[in-house]
Amino acid sequence: MSSRDESEEVQLNKKFYTTSDVAKICNVHRNTIIGSIRKGILKIYRTPGGHARIAREDLLEFCKRRNLPVAFNGTRNDKVLVVDDDPLLVKLIKVGLEKAGYRVMAAGNGYDAGFMTLDFRPDIMLLDIMLPDIDGDKVAQRVRSAAQTRDLPILGISAVTDQEKIDKLMDAGVNDFLPKPFEVADLVKRIQKLIGGINTSVPVEAEEELISN
Repeated sequence: MSSRDESEEVQLNKKFYTTSDVAKICNVHRNTIIGSIRKGILKIYRTPGGHARIAREDLLEFCKRRNLPVAFNGTRNDKVLVVDDDPLLVKLIKVGLEKAGYRVMAAGNGYDAGFMTLDFRPDIMLLDIMLPDIDGDKVAQRVRSAAQTRDLPILGISAVTDQEKIDKLMDAGVNDFLPKPFEVADLVKRIQKLIGGINTSVPVEAEEELISN
């Protein structure tokens, strides 16, 4: 990598990235990216001169799918999907997290959660054990079985004290569990433990433009 490459930051508004760009974004060696391309893990386009270029939407999908420790992946890391049928609790969570800078959407059942996961593209899901139409462990299994969402961090939340049910939820792929009732400050700490802090260097408008194109 040249000194010019090392000193310049990768620009968010680029439609295509070089392999060196992607290596910098993902904090890995360029050979790792080339290896992923050769294995068909990372999709590329070829310029008329034969050089590899990676489209930004493919880059975002690659980063999410491989759960890479990215330094800059074009997202704010602030989208929370709450899957819980308790409207009062959901309202309290929503108000508290929005004050902390998060964008929050809520689903009251597993059916809506499936659609909203794909549409909202959350950075983390808060999942109750018991839902009106399906148990939380089934939702977690569905999330883990889909290529687009298999790496989505899931935080279980519930007032259920039955350890067998909690174990079942964790065995389904939930990353952590927070019993109800809880303070929003504790919830934020758990979220940050799983996905890190909000990436305020990425404006909301820039993230939406990046994902939609």
